[in-house]
Amino acid sequence: MFRDINKKKLNLTTKDIAKLAGVSQSTVSRVLNDYQNVKEETREKVLAVIRKYGYKPNQLARSMVVKKTRNIGLILADITNPFYSELSKNIIDRAMTFDYSVLLCNTDNDPRALEYYLDVLLQKRVDGIIFASVPTEHSRVEQLVESGFPCLMCNRHLNNSKNNFVVTDNVKGSYLAVTHLIRLGHERIYFISGPKEFSTTQERLIGYKQALADYGIPYDESLIIQGGYKKDFAYEVVKKLLNKKPLPTAMFCTNDVMALGTISSILEAGYRVPEDIAIVGYDDISIASHSLVGLTTVDAKTEEMGVKAVDHIIHLIENSGSNLFIKEYLEPELKIRKSCGYYLKNPEKNLDKK
Repeated sequence: MFRDINKKKLNLTTKDIAKLAGVSQSTVSRVLNDYQNVKEETREKVLAVIRKYGYKPNQLARSMVVKKTRNIGLILADITNPFYSELSKNIIDRAMTFDYSVLLCNTDNDPRALEYYLDVLLQKRVDGIIFASVPTEHSRVEQLVESGFPCLMCNRHLNNSKNNFVVTDNVKGSYLAVTHLIRLGHERIYFISGPKEFSTTQERLIGYKQALADYGIPYDESLIIQGGYKKDFAYEVVKKLLNKKPLPTAMFCTNDVMALGTISSILEAGYRVPEDIAIVGYDDISIASHSLVGLTTVDAKTEEMGVKAVDHIIHLIENSGSNLFIKEYLEPELKIRKSCGYYLKNPEKNLDKK
């Protein structure tokens, strides 16, 4: 019998492990499911056999017994945006350390796609869902949250008070970016916005307004430009904007891909960054720090956000039914690089709020 097991160790069953370890099959099952009522000596005997023969449990059969698939759904806004590809990698890597798999879905910011993938993930019986593309209001997601199903909003969140989330403090991050531009001497600062239905857009606009108010600069709604959180969209919008006068002296782009599209448009129009127009982004995607780009931007703490998203969703899964409330704001950080340049005028006058 043991000789046959050695030849076919990849097909090892719990019955085989029980015979090799000299225990009952039910004991093996308790060890595999991490039950506590197993003597440490017995547990180690079973684990030693598992390690020796490289046993991998049948996850489908196991999920039918424990009613868990060890799968997490991840719904993203735009996988072509490096912010989301970096975030998803961090989430997947972290989930693997807990022996969870991640099913990734890309909505391209389309609410119909969000509905579709929500159905797909629930049909696949995922244990929980991380939403990284949710608008502030969405009835299906709100219903799921109300039902007690493990849900975590990541990067963006619902207005619903019961939703669990981990996000950057977008108000503070935006305030840091705009304050930096003001202290460099800029007053006519364009706000290149994302879609208004997202919490990131709404909160970053609040930070923008607060910075202007604190320094006595009137808010001008004509300086709010919709860039769609898309590189090409921002490129075209800014291209038209540059035909108007007066030109802005600075632009705050509320994500980095829009900042990259904006810089391309400015350079192609014959203007310079930052000598003619200063640029600040948001997210701190990996290319932002490249020496040829040198984008001043707000670090949205993508790695920390991904790690905490997984930790929180697993906590919700393992404590399902309890009244847990997770509301975590990560501390943003302004990364100052060359896309802003230096003081335009009288720097000593720009340091104090009005």
